Amino acid sequence: MRRALQTRKPILSLALVLTFAGYPTAQVSLAQSATEADANEYVIYAALYKQKRADTPEQTLVINENTKIDDYFAEPVDANRDKIITRLVNELPPVMKETAEDFFEKNQKPAKLTDRFNLKAKVVLVSDGDLEHIFQASLEDAWSAFAKKYPRAGGIDRLSRVGFNKDKTQALLYYAYVCGGLCGQGQYVLLVNKQGEWKIEKQLVTWIS
Repeated sequence: MRRALQTRKPILSLALVLTFAGYPTAQVSLAQSATEADANEYVIYAALYKQKRADTPEQTLVINENTKIDDYFAEPVDANRDKIITRLVNELPPVMKETAEDFFEKNQKPAKLTDRFNLKAKVVLVSDGDLEHIFQASLEDAWSAFAKKYPRAGGIDRLSRVGFNKDKTQALLYYAYVCGGLCGQGQYVLLVNKQGEWKIEKQLVTWIS
């Protein structure tokens, strides 16, 4: 079961996978939005993966093509805007308020990712429909089918859009992965540009399965 690090009710693992995949809780369908992540955001995605995963040709990264934040306290709801921004600033120092604000605003709508990650690893972008097709079976059978189809992946990743401060020295994103019925994690990641290179500065894990 999913174990929250904030005040939150645990949910069944299958429900976690389906919610993570973007249905039925996605607030805005991609049909309603032509938003796409920009080039600066892909620089951050690449920096994230190079520091968190083995960026080699043998590695496969299965990433949901639809950006989304699946964390409880940071669901992009207008009524919670100030609360969410304040919490990010307080719990993820030294993130700046303007960075958190840009992050929040960009994640009001989902964006569709394309393979512009500039990584050595193989990137496979999967749609909500792809995941729904795989996970229509029992959870155990579904993960077996997933492992057979993507033997070098290990799991499914979810990315948010990236928020920046005005000077582009801070970058904030949400990164989550599910790797089995009782395997997964969601976290906010702050990266800082140090001498022209983006480095992970701090991470805030908000749920573990």
